[in-house]
Amino acid sequence: MQACHTSDLHTHSRASDGTLTPAELVQRAHQQGVQTLALTDHDTLAGLAEARQQAQSLGVHLLTGVEMSCVWQGIGIHIVALLPNQQDLGKLNAHLIPQEAARQQRAQQIAERLARTLAPKPEREALTAQIWQQAQEYAQGTSLGRPHFAQVLCDLGYVTNQRQAFKKYLGSGKVGDVKTNWPSLAEATQGLRAAGTITVLAHPMRYRLTQRKRSHLLQAFQAAGGQGLEIVSGRQEASQTQQLVKEARALGLKMSWGSDFHKPTPWQDVGRFSPLPASITAEESILHWLH
Repeated sequence: MQACHTSDLHTHSRASDGTLTPAELVQRAHQQGVQTLALTDHDTLAGLAEARQQAQSLGVHLLTGVEMSCVWQGIGIHIVALLPNQQDLGKLNAHLIPQEAARQQRAQQIAERLARTLAPKPEREALTAQIWQQAQEYAQGTSLGRPHFAQVLCDLGYVTNQRQAFKKYLGSGKVGDVKTNWPSLAEATQGLRAAGTITVLAHPMRYRLTQRKRSHLLQAFQAAGGQGLEIVSGRQEASQTQQLVKEARALGLKMSWGSDFHKPTPWQDVGRFSPLPASITAEESILHWLH
């Protein structure tokens, strides 16, 4: 079940791995009735200026945000960081510079690995260059991600759609699933806090952890200074939402939510995600800190 929400605190634009430009994303959010929107592209603030200009023209309250990659016990974890004001943008940008360099290095490795898998040795160098060039064209100067490479694989005829590209080459454990030297959960959380942001552990159910291990993750996040938990991310079972509400309350974590929007689909759109429990109080909401 999906519900229409007036706030969406987790979205992506073409500045990272979304399909809409930042301006198009804000326009769509406005059309969907979203009044408070956080642009949280992966490890970059590149789309912020364009999104802010559009938001001001439409009367949408735009929050500065980012989704930062990190590692905990060998598992890739994402932190959504939300900035209540603009005075610390410089600190946040500086904190993200190593992330962008790591993403660039990772993208180069993805191109090389795909070429090694898809072509005989004499043709690999040329195919690497072709994959790299076409992926950059799709990225249009923004951070390169696996969806860009998925589209290249479609164009070159190795797969028929992006879903197949991830299933065969880019998904978890596949040749294009390159592990990056991300900072630890503690380093990322503490750095984001120092930059003035409010830190939220993103989509905790998607890490496929046991309840016990997820509990350890949340405790580690809180111990590092983490402040919030994403209790709804896109479409999920009501039982999962209730469990996350319980876990957030047990640790005193503020509650956040969002669509994790990347592209318009029938099952996941900006401002369209599973219902929030009516029992959440204003003081428990992350919005209480952001307004």
